[in-house]
Amino acid sequence: MKADKDYTAFLVSGKRKRPYKNADKQWTMIRGLWKKVSSIVSTQKIFQRGESVNQQEYRTLMALAYLKFVSDMPVRRLEYASTRFWEGKDPPEGGNYILVKKRGPWVWSISEYKTFKTFGKQEFPITTGLRTILTKIRPITKAKNNDEYLFLNSRWRNMSRDLFSKFVGSVFRTYAGKPWTQNTIRSIKVSSVWKDSIKTIDALRISEEMAHDPRTAMIHYRN
Repeated sequence: MKADKDYTAFLVSGKRKRPYKNADKQWTMIRGLWKKVSSIVSTQKIFQRGESVNQQEYRTLMALAYLKFVSDMPVRRLEYASTRFWEGKDPPEGGNYILVKKRGPWVWSISEYKTFKTFGKQEFPITTGLRTILTKIRPITKAKNNDEYLFLNSRWRNMSRDLFSKFVGSVFRTYAGKPWTQNTIRSIKVSSVWKDSIKTIDALRISEEMAHDPRTAMIHYRN
């Protein structure tokens, strides 16, 4: 896909002028950005509207969920676009799911992504804060889309990855005033970690969570 090709080109381009300065500062800002959207959701009482929310209101809820994902979970490529809620028996193979459980933590299960052949199915426990938001969004999502895809287009169908990429760009332009893409967010995350001497075990963990080779991260953070 174009987004993946752009990302690969970005990684191997060597020294370049990045669209940000001070990765630490920017990453701290990004991690807290969901609070800004949460305040808007609260002020506009969007959750109280329930299934009657319109497309623009649901878009605000998607921004909240996406930014909380970025804040609390491994920063992925565009796997979010095909992520949907799933409750009950084991889901079909090969998809991306928010596994809803009555007992124990919810899990983000990912099998549909670029480097699947290298890393296989990956599962990450969903944080309490993200679960709280997803629990509120889910009934609305279910009312709008029978398959319970979280990120929906204007026709209430799941977003394509290209459309999701544009959605990410609009989120950062709207709430941060930045022309950033998902590639940029991944770069900021990696750069904020690799700025200091990083332990090998931590480098391996972060690279696995983000589903890229440690050598990719080293190229990604190049002064």
